Amino acid sequence: RMLADSEKNYLDALAINLKLYGVSHPEVASTKQMRGVALVGLGRYTEALELYMQAVAIRQRLPEAAGRSAPSLLSALERQGTLAELDQMLRLTVDSMRVRHGEESIQVAYWLAPRVYVLLREGKFAEAEPVARECLRIRQKLLPEDWSKFHAQSMLGGALAGQRKFAEAESLLLAGYAGLIERVAMLPPENAMRPAETAKRLVELYTEWGQLSKAAEWGRTHGELTGGEPKAAPGTQSKGTRE
Repeated sequence: RMLADSEKNYLDALAINLKLYGVSHPEVASTKQMRGVALVGLGRYTEALELYMQAVAIRQRLPEAAGRSAPSLLSALERQGTLAELDQMLRLTVDSMRVRHGEESIQVAYWLAPRVYVLLREGKFAEAEPVARECLRIRQKLLPEDWSKFHAQSMLGGALAGQRKFAEAESLLLAGYAGLIERVAMLPPENAMRPAETAKRLVELYTEWGQLSKAAEWGRTHGELTGGEPKAAPGTQSKGTRE
């Protein structure tokens, strides 16, 4: 009942904001985003995704606020335990972005990244690898010095580590970590954890690879970044980390 009331309240607020600000205002994008969260709680996932896509389309015209809708979508759907449904919706979204913006566009890469996240969370490392490679290829071409390229390297490294392709994973994870640390001041607040995530992946990589001294070294680095120690031990299987 409360979720239904919340969704109706956001629908009413959206109508008001559209009259006050027009269709391309950040307040309209935020209201669409919050209504989408309410729709997720009601199980209306297709409607929620459409609202998020509309919010992203608005924010992509506002550089200072771009790219803020996907994390809330991921969080809301993950809380509902619907990663499989989310993967299906993200696949459709990527297809839509290809039609709207072209095969190798920033928008395609933007939506490929959460697909990698979902696949890593599900432990589907082999399936995540080609998605991560495409995301990295696009960002290398269009955003070669942006922090998001190095995040893509880290995600691909996580996918490879999960398949025990340790040598290539190590190279990507080390490069990704170095690039993220160099650009830590440029990370948006919702992405501030990326260096720590990469450090944790390196702990898991070296633990699985049997290089325990390196695992311990990266465990200390992870602890410095987070204020605690990662839970990694010899013989544990990497399950990926949040994207």
